This record gives sequence, C-alpha cells and structure tokens, in this order.
Amino acid sequence: MNTSRIPCAPTSMLLRRRVFYTADRSKGRHRDNRRSDCSLAYHDSPSHQFFPSASSSYYPLASVMVSSVRNKLHSLPICRPFLAQLAVSTVKTTAADILVQTVAEKKSLKDIDWRRTAIFAGFGFAYLGCFQWYLLINKYSKWFPTMKHFAALPLREKLRCKQGLIEGVKMVVFDVVVHSPMIYFPSYYTLKEFVGGPSWNPSEWVKDGLRKYYKNAPQDLSAMVMVTIPSDCVQVMMP
Repeated sequence: MNTSRIPCAPTSMLLRRRVFYTADRSKGRHRDNRRSDCSLAYHDSPSHQFFPSASSSYYPLASVMVSSVRNKLHSLPICRPFLAQLAVSTVKTTAADILVQTVAEKKSLKDIDWRRTAIFAGFGFAYLGCFQWYLLINKYSKWFPTMKHFAALPLREKLRCKQGLIEGVKMVVFDVVVHSPMIYFPSYYTLKEFVGGPSWNPSEWVKDGLRKYYKNAPQDLSAMVMVTIPSDCVQVMMP
C-alpha cells in the first residue's frame, strides 16, 4: 500500500510533530518515543492492518477544529453572555415543548403542533432571553445591590450574612408578587394570541390574552407559587 496517498498525510505538515522522551532509569538509558499526530495503527488482524486505531490522531486538523469550536462554546457565556442567554432560553423552551408533546402527550413527530412550539420559541427568545436579561441583570443589580457580593459567598457565610438574606427574601417576594403575576403571565398570554390568535390587531392580542389569563389565573398562580418559591430560594442560596 502506498502510504503517500493516505488523505491524512498532507495535513500532518500543518501541525508540529510531538516527540516524547521517557527516561528509563532502571536500564540507565533513554527511550525516544516519537509519535506523529497522523500516525497509522497496524494491528495483527489483516482486516485492520491499514486502518487508524481509535486512539491515534488520524485527523489532527479536524481535532484542532473540534477543540477550537468547543473552547469557543465554553467561553461564550463569559465573552457574550447576552447571546448565550438568548440561545439557551430559545432552545430550552422549544425543546421543552417538543418533549412534552412527544413524551407526555404521546405524539409522533408528524403530529406535533408546531404553532404551539413556535409560541414557546418566541416566548423564550423575547421574554426569557431579552426582557429577563434587562430585568434580572440590569434592574436587580440596582434594586438589590448587595446580591452580587452575596452570590459569591460560600453557603456557610451566606447563612451569616443578614443583609444578603434580607435582600434574597425581597427578591423572592418581588418575583412571586410582582414579576410572575403582573408581567410574566400577561406577556405569555399576549404573545400566545399574537402567534395563534385570529386577529392582526395588537389591542386584540392584549385583550384576548388578558381575558384568557384572568380565566386561568387561579390554576396558573397556584402552580407558580408552588414552583417559584422553592426554586427561587435554591437559586438565591446557590454559591
């Protein structure tokens, strides 16, 4: 077999050859363990004689590209936090609705209500991604100024920080009394009418959305209280 025609050979010039020297003190000499990033593995089995092993770096350029993409994704929340917020919120709400329809409601992929999924995707992008960034990052930092310092404390010190605990309680109360019932749910029902309603009049979206919210408010608010209070307390106390 002519190894010069192996597709991996030209790419090996793009990376430096790594040479490992291992000292063998028991024999008083050194072993030169030279390994190319584009080496081929030759096995005893004839069927695997000219195929790369799983441990060999047969495609070093592809490995570098994958590593670069992975590093960029890891650094995205730090370098571009707002974009990361938009991406996570949109994907999360879209995937959650698809999961509910396929698992809880036992629908096949062809029977999925994509209009309903679009409502959740739009709500995740516009409200959870954009508005909550403005509210939780910009406004909360002004309304509750000690929370940034409080969040960086370990759990034992948080339990001793009286001012931080007081502001944490204020955040939970604001979320349960103001944010969720007066902003979150009205925005969701209005957006639902915008996507799935029959009218193209924005005032009708608001009227129909608030009418449906008023009808479902007892059930929605009771579920919100049971979920939001424990989850907010956990988030406030997390290191």
